[in-house]
Amino acid sequence: MSNHHAGNPHRAPHAETGPAPRRVSSHSTNPHVPPAASALFASARTAADRAVDAARTPANAAPTPSMPHRTGPRHGETRRAPFHLPDARRANPRLIQLRIDARLNPHTPRHAAPPRTVPGVAPAPSRRAPNPHMPAAAAAPAPSPRSAPAEHPTPTAHFPLRAHTARAAHARTPFTLRDILLWCVLPVVLVLGLRLAVFGMYAIPSGSMENTIMPGDRVITTRLSPRPIALRRGDIVVFKDPANWLANEGAAHNSDRLIKRLIGLPGDTVECAGGGAPIVINGVPIDESAYLKPGVEPSHSAFSVTVPAGRLFVLGDNRANSADSRAHTNDGAQGLVPVGDVEGVAFMRYWPFNRMGWLSAHHNVFRDVPTRAPTG
Repeated sequence: MSNHHAGNPHRAPHAETGPAPRRVSSHSTNPHVPPAASALFASARTAADRAVDAARTPANAAPTPSMPHRTGPRHGETRRAPFHLPDARRANPRLIQLRIDARLNPHTPRHAAPPRTVPGVAPAPSRRAPNPHMPAAAAAPAPSPRSAPAEHPTPTAHFPLRAHTARAAHARTPFTLRDILLWCVLPVVLVLGLRLAVFGMYAIPSGSMENTIMPGDRVITTRLSPRPIALRRGDIVVFKDPANWLANEGAAHNSDRLIKRLIGLPGDTVECAGGGAPIVINGVPIDESAYLKPGVEPSHSAFSVTVPAGRLFVLGDNRANSADSRAHTNDGAQGLVPVGDVEGVAFMRYWPFNRMGWLSAHHNVFRDVPTRAPTG
């Protein structure tokens, strides 16, 4: 009977002529491997092959060295090319599953994976002989991460997965009394301290400061003036009502605080000829067009006041509707405000939101005014 598979070009060669030839280690013909290492690799490969063949042969099988090899299939039988697993995998089939398990963790380096053993199955013998040219430190196997802690941490100590687990455990830690004091009580105490000691908030009761500040606006002041920060000409000061000034301004709501612009300091002589003439301080006229309400004169009435020590001379930006120091010259204090009644200097408007912004003192208007020492 003729072999109709003999001419099949896709048939494995060893299926036509006999059993598959034994593979020869590539280490024996590698020109880059020293002869001593080649001999060790060859001897180790031969011993491993003999051990594998002995394991595959049944104990009660008789040796058949001269058994002829049949080159063709029987009638009705189709011969297939045998599938050969590597020797190490034939000796220990669990190596396939172990390699799959090692690939499940993408963060595990290949050299750091611990060796796994199967109960009842001896581990496969190593097919590699020790390399005499490799240092002993490099040839030593990597320590298992499951063993006792070593002197030096293994590569698995820096896994991102373990770092994430540590952060998650820290995030689940409940709040302690220290955390409550730090994140809840301390911010409240800090805000209240700043509000009472550094900043003040006031509502504007009248239109005496138009158009700089409108009625109903709310401003923030600093309590650091007049001490430790000295007052300056042009500052917008908030002070207590010294002699019921609000009764003459038609305040929109009840309040005992007023807000004006500081014009004269202790020792200054403030005067005006009236009828649209400019304000003169210590003999120097000033241009107030930067903050006066448009269409309003600096003063429609004439006056001349010398500010004594501990007093201030104030005017509103809306001079036509401001009962300021000019209107109270006969109140016993000549319309001057005690320095001790000043509660702060306004620097910001926070309400309404569409007009929120900084308040300018226009100190440059008074840059040419000389300073005089107060008398009395």
